[in-house]
Amino acid sequence: MAVFKEPKTLITVKEDLNKVTRLNTPEILNAVIRALRREHLPDNPLCLDIGSGNGELIELLRKEFKAKTKACDFTDSLMRVEDQQVDKIDLNRENLPYADECFDVITITEVIEHIENFRGLSGKYTDA
Repeated sequence: MAVFKEPKTLITVKEDLNKVTRLNTPEILNAVIRALRREHLPDNPLCLDIGSGNGELIELLRKEFKAKTKACDFTDSLMRVEDQQVDKIDLNRENLPYADECFDVITITEVIEHIENFRGLSGKYTDA
């Protein structure tokens, strides 16, 4: 099962190790935006942010790419983006409830460490 639109690729953010080891959220989110700028995204891409938290990345995606956004997280109580609905999903027990190949971009940042079977998650939703 893949929820990406064609082409089915997994983009990894490769940054200078010295920058990444600072491990602060703004630097990580900005690295995601820089990586996506190098891709050939369609106008107004449909983006899913898994583990969207307070919506910082969603705000950046909207600002940078005029993205249409969907969010999912284990709770909706963290979201600060007023018009963003959050689909509540426990990825340890549930699959993503989205049709195959419906998103142009899927982001998942600072989430993997909270998933019991993170290897199963990455293989389940990509063809990478």
